[in-house]
Amino acid sequence: MFSLAEKSKVVDGKDWVTIISGLGLGFFFLTRISLGISVFALALAAVFHVLKNRKLATHFLWRDGQWFIIAASLPLAYFFRMVPSDVDHRLLDKVVRLLFAIPIFWIVRSYGISISKVLICIAISVLTAGVDSLIQASNGIQRVSGAAISSPIPFGNFALLFGVLSLLLISSENESNRSALVKWIGVVGFISGIYTSVASGTRGGWVAIPFFILIIWAFFGPKLKSTSYAVLVAILVAIPLIAYLTPAISDRLAEGVAEAQSYLSRTTRWTSGETATSIGIRLDMWRAGLDAFRSAPAFGLGFGGFNDFLHHRIEMGLSHSDLETTEFKHLHCEIITTAAKLGLMGLFALVILWVGGIWWFLRDVSKNTSDGKIFRVMGLLTFAAMIAYSMTDSMFGMTLHSMVYTMLLGISAGGLRHAELNLKPGAAGR
Repeated sequence: MFSLAEKSKVVDGKDWVTIISGLGLGFFFLTRISLGISVFALALAAVFHVLKNRKLATHFLWRDGQWFIIAASLPLAYFFRMVPSDVDHRLLDKVVRLLFAIPIFWIVRSYGISISKVLICIAISVLTAGVDSLIQASNGIQRVSGAAISSPIPFGNFALLFGVLSLLLISSENESNRSALVKWIGVVGFISGIYTSVASGTRGGWVAIPFFILIIWAFFGPKLKSTSYAVLVAILVAIPLIAYLTPAISDRLAEGVAEAQSYLSRTTRWTSGETATSIGIRLDMWRAGLDAFRSAPAFGLGFGGFNDFLHHRIEMGLSHSDLETTEFKHLHCEIITTAAKLGLMGLFALVILWVGGIWWFLRDVSKNTSDGKIFRVMGLLTFAAMIAYSMTDSMFGMTLHSMVYTMLLGISAGGLRHAELNLKPGAAGR
């Protein structure tokens, strides 16, 4: 029988952080609530940890403060733009959830996390998405989606990201050399993520693939430069060839090019009842967003102001009527959406988040520890996905979008700091 003290040693702070994070990510594709519960639980644990450790100021370093600024930049920009005129509580809630990357960072920084177990949960999660996609495809569904994510676009995009993250299980760089079973779980998770992405018919997310390859190759590729460059070039050449030779991919790409050409060749205004293609609607959104930015470049038109601007464009036939439906609260490009609604102020905050975040993970890369490398790559892959996906979708289309980025970035940044500080078990908070 274990005494109470012995039991507390069996399941320590690191174990609890791992369990909570793993459960949230493990059920990501099955239910919307698991990740939210995990994020709030880790944030609450961080608050209790700070209250318990009174000498927080002595533990807080400038590198930690940089992460705080990166995570808070865009939520603060949204808040300041909404305060004067048009507070949109639902949209603000989605953006503000990025702030939870701060307490998650701090609790993981303090106690550490078993990245192997978290990655196993990620691989199992995307495997469930792959099985679900296979069942849907066998029933004749052309573009699959999931129970937690009803739209094929984010469903396929996040499946691709989770599949690529599963590949990190193949590396033996962190914690200990992994068994063959764990590596196979990573391989199966990767294959499942690729299949789910293709089955969802999500073309925009494929833009992230070359960046995923570059990041993984930069950290885990062969040490011999000539071999590394040769294999990398071969991979980058093979990608378009595979896309061309795979009907499911090449047909979608050809369709997209044809739709773009059709829209760009338009010389007339939209008429009532006229149908538009998927790519045509996106290009129409981007044109409207850029026109809005030009009309108010400093702070944008705001959220209510942009809605009025768009309504006026539709009445004049300059934009398609579908742009005013509730489905399109964003412009399927985070940069253009931010420029139109928040202007240069918002774009500056977006640069702090994206460019600052990438710089944060790349800093002191030569001083890498083995554990730190995994967290560093995980963070860079997440940022690559966030940026690439945001070119054709929104970071805040659903609350779930914000939550998965928050969890992955919080874990990555906190784990990297924990490795940098070389905290020992029981030394939380140093």
